Amino acid sequence: MKLTEPQVLQFAALLLINQTKTFPQKDGSKTKFTMKLPILEQKNINDFPEFINFWAQMYKFEDDVPYDECINKKTFTDRDIQKLYEWKNGMILSEKKQKSLNEKIISKLSVINELKQNFDKEKFRKEFKNVSLVWKIFLLHIIEPQKFPIYDQHIHRAYQFICEKDWQGISPQMKDKDKEDFYFDVYQPFIESQVKTYGLKIREIDRGIFIFGGDLKRKKLSFKL
Repeated sequence: MKLTEPQVLQFAALLLINQTKTFPQKDGSKTKFTMKLPILEQKNINDFPEFINFWAQMYKFEDDVPYDECINKKTFTDRDIQKLYEWKNGMILSEKKQKSLNEKIISKLSVINELKQNFDKEKFRKEFKNVSLVWKIFLLHIIEPQKFPIYDQHIHRAYQFICEKDWQGISPQMKDKDKEDFYFDVYQPFIESQVKTYGLKIREIDRGIFIFGGDLKRKKLSFKL
């Protein structure tokens, strides 16, 4: 698939309007105070870092505590992997997901740590061929966080939107082959190019695109391209 660079990035900019009002009091006097009234203004830009910075500021950074505690360790423990996947899941794993994590990922902790020191794509594919695609991509991110960005439907949707492609059809029900092709042929090279061009960190891009894609899904933004 051919990489398409976004030409125009479109977002809602938060503006604060200061308005001074005078209100009468019961004793006949008047009191003045200033209200700060936030509104959203649609704005078009062609600056990718500004787009990322705007949306990333809406991210709940406190939610990243478990991630930040583990992601940069040179050697992982079972508990580190557990915490990272619970963070990715947004909650404690279901019994079915926990079983999958134990059998397909945590059981191969020594392989993960070996790959973290010396990554081998073919070995990774062989060892984790039975892991679901989104979890497999997240494991790649865990092993090499500065090379492999996080992937989910929000990120896929956001990319489609800013590159003026169909974004409303993006859902968890998409075929894994389509997701895989998008990630490795399109999205990862795109993120790599933005990191090189602007000096952005992958995690900064992750946050901004994730928030934007989530808002698109909730249809809180009604943009027209």
